[in-house]
Amino acid sequence: MKKGDIIEHLRVETMAAEGKSIAHYNGAVVFLKGAAPGDVASAALTKI
Repeated sequence: MKKGDIIEHLRVETMAAEGKSIAHYNGAVVFLKGAAPGDVASAALTKI
């Protein structure tokens, strides 16, 4: 994984601090903005 990669079909599992949500991808934790638990989302990696 590198900055700018697009990850598709992330299933949001739970909420985190500051209104972010959490999903997992290949063993890594992914923080998302604007998603809620149960959502399926795509995300561009901005920070590794």
